[in-house]
Amino acid sequence: MTEHRLTQPASPGRAIPPTHGDKLPPSPGTPGEGRGEGSVSSHRDSEHPHPNPLPEYRERGQRPAGAIDRRSFLWRAGGGLGGIALAHLLDRHGLLAADEAAPASRAVHFPARAKRVVQLFMSGAASQCDTFDYKPRLIRDNGKKWDPGEKVELFQSDPGQTMQSPWKWRQHGACGKWVSDLVPHIAQCVDDVAFVHSMVSKSNVHGPATFMQNSGFVLPGFPSMGAWVSYALGTEADDLPAFVAIPDPRGTPQTGAAQWGSGFLPAVFQGTAFGADRPNVVSGVSDKPGQQTLSQWFNTAAFAAPAPYTYGNVSRTLPDISGDGLFNLDFSLFKNFYVREKYKFEFRAEAFNLTNTPTFEVPNSVYSTPTFGQVTATAFTPKPRIVQFGIRLDF
Repeated sequence: MTEHRLTQPASPGRAIPPTHGDKLPPSPGTPGEGRGEGSVSSHRDSEHPHPNPLPEYRERGQRPAGAIDRRSFLWRAGGGLGGIALAHLLDRHGLLAADEAAPASRAVHFPARAKRVVQLFMSGAASQCDTFDYKPRLIRDNGKKWDPGEKVELFQSDPGQTMQSPWKWRQHGACGKWVSDLVPHIAQCVDDVAFVHSMVSKSNVHGPATFMQNSGFVLPGFPSMGAWVSYALGTEADDLPAFVAIPDPRGTPQTGAAQWGSGFLPAVFQGTAFGADRPNVVSGVSDKPGQQTLSQWFNTAAFAAPAPYTYGNVSRTLPDISGDGLFNLDFSLFKNFYVREKYKFEFRAEAFNLTNTPTFEVPNSVYSTPTFGQVTATAFTPKPRIVQFGIRLDF
C-alpha cells in the first residue's frame, strides 16, 4: 500500500516536513512512483499489513458522529471543570507535589511551639504612660512647662504643661514591675507577662501610626502581624480561617480592613473579619416610634438579641432607618457702584447656614451599646451660622 501526502511548497535549500493528521490529495504519479516534487511517499508492503491499519473512514476523510480525536479528548478531560475537580481531590488526599499544596495548610519549616496568638489592638486606648510605662520625671516635673530641648512636631496643638498620670504607681511581682492602679488585675500576673518598652513609632498621626503598629511600616501595602503569624504557623483546618479579626462594635480603625490585610502575601493569609453583632427583627413590631426624638430615633423594641454565638437576621444596615438629612441655606449679596470713572466700590454681604439649622449624625445602630437607637452627635457640616460683610475698592 502506498500513501501519498502533499506537503507545503518547499523553498530552495529548505525541507518542510509533512503535516500529520490532515487528509490531503495524493500527488501525481503511478503507484510505486509517488515521489514527486513537494510530496513524501511511504511504501508499505501489502503482504505485511500495519499492525494497526487505518480505519476505512480515516482513508475517506470522514469521522463517525460523536467521535473525537485524541487531542480533543485530553483537553476536555484535563482543561475544563473536571480537571479542577480532579486537582482538588488529589490535593485533599496529598497526592499532589508538595509545592502545589494550599499555602495556608502547608507544613512549617520548624515545629511550632505556639498554638495560637491573640492580639488586642486598641486604637485610641489608654496611654502607656498611664498603664505600664513608669515615668518618674513626669511626676517630678508635673505642672511645669514641657520643654524637651528641641522642636517636636505635634498633630494639633502646642506643648503645654507636663502632666503626671492621675493614677498611683506600685511595684508588683517578683520582677518588681511598675504598674499603675488603673490595671490592678494585670498587676497580679506581671511575672507571666513580657513588657517591651523599646518600641517607638515613626508617626504620631493616627492612620500611619496604626499601620506602624500592625505591620511595622507607616505606609499601607505590607502584611499585618496576623498575616505573618498565619503564614508561619499555617492552619490545621482547610475550611476555617487561620486569622480572624473581631472589630470593635463601635467602629473599625481609621484605615479599616487594611489593618488586618495580607499585603503582598497571598490573600489566603488576610484576616477574616467577624461583623459586629446584629439583632433579630421582631415580627409584627414596627420600627417607627410614636414620636421621633433624638433619644429614640427608632423603636428599639422592634429588635431583639440573637442567640449566643449567632448572627441576627437583620441586614448590615437597619432597614427603613435613615438619618436626619441635610438642610443648609446660604445667602450672598453683591453691589458694585462707581465714584467717578476711576474708583469702583464693591459691597458684599454673605451668610452661611442662614437658618442656623444643625445637622445630626445617623442614629447608633449597634445593638449591644447603651445608646442603641439614639442620636448622640451632630455632623461637622454645616457649621454654625456665619454672617460677614466686606468692602472692596478698585482704582
